[in-house]
Amino acid sequence: MRFAEARTHDATSGGHAEEHADACAVVRRAVEAFDREDWATLRDLLHPQVRFHPLRAIGRFVVGRSRALESMCTLRQTEMTITLASLDVLEDGRILALGSVQRGPDSHPFAAIHEVRNGKIVEARHYFSDAELLQELGIVRRAATGVSSEEGR
Repeated sequence: MRFAEARTHDATSGGHAEEHADACAVVRRAVEAFDREDWATLRDLLHPQVRFHPLRAIGRFVVGRSRALESMCTLRQTEMTITLASLDVLEDGRILALGSVQRGPDSHPFAAIHEVRNGKIVEARHYFSDAELLQELGIVRRAATGVSSEEGR
């Protein structure tokens, strides 16, 4: 797996450069551990009450390190690997990971937003469509669906 050097937007503003670099390193290590099936390292990088959103499109998420690892193991059993292209720091400090997901001969764009606190991933949201990602970043408004925005988050 090849990793591009992490890019950070304004990572040095406000004296948080080290915090952002550390958060990017946590996300990078988690992706590497996933691809190696290094579940012990991944477990160490996840907060005990992590919120993991592997299938954002259908609103499914799991809470807790054990359940998140089970979901990740299931995804990895499909021979899914992630090629990370970049890591960017969003204005609110969350980490945006961009790359591609490979399953067999098929490759698809991939984006995930990670919240990292005290060296642990506390939330990971995965996006497999541009529309979902643009909505999460606040660039595009969500359509009114009659469903609370907190449902399925």
